[in-house]
Amino acid sequence: MSPLLIAARAIAKHYPGGAAGLGRDMGGKTNLADELNPNLPKSKLGLEDAVEMEILANDYRILYEHCAMTRHFPALPMPEGFDMADDQCMRTLSETAKEFSDVVSSTAMALSDGVVSDNDLAQVTREWSELIVKGQALMQQLSALNARLKARSA
Repeated sequence: MSPLLIAARAIAKHYPGGAAGLGRDMGGKTNLADELNPNLPKSKLGLEDAVEMEILANDYRILYEHCAMTRHFPALPMPEGFDMADDQCMRTLSETAKEFSDVVSSTAMALSDGVVSDNDLAQVTREWSELIVKGQALMQQLSALNARLKARSA
């Protein structure tokens, strides 16, 4: 059985009411148990349903398993109430996280064969520089928001 399906089955198992309760809360999805049954290969859990399961259950096992299978670091949870599309600081924070991921990836690649070549070092240096630039942009945006708050309070 696929590790993703195992994760999805665990989410349903621990949800109040099991797969039936989760299916009900997903808008009356009556075939969720079938989609989670490895003996019914024609019934497959869709990606959007998997995401909805995780959100409703506040359980992100499928995401974490996906990250492990694709050799990626798990995503970081973001605070409730922020619209990434409308909040410049949150967009910059997201971009900073992406740059950090690039540093981790290029460093891991450089170390993978036990030899850090000039090209490896140059690549990690480039990625590190891009991370610093994004981090500085984030700090400038936060400082501007702080200055606006102080100006209103004065």
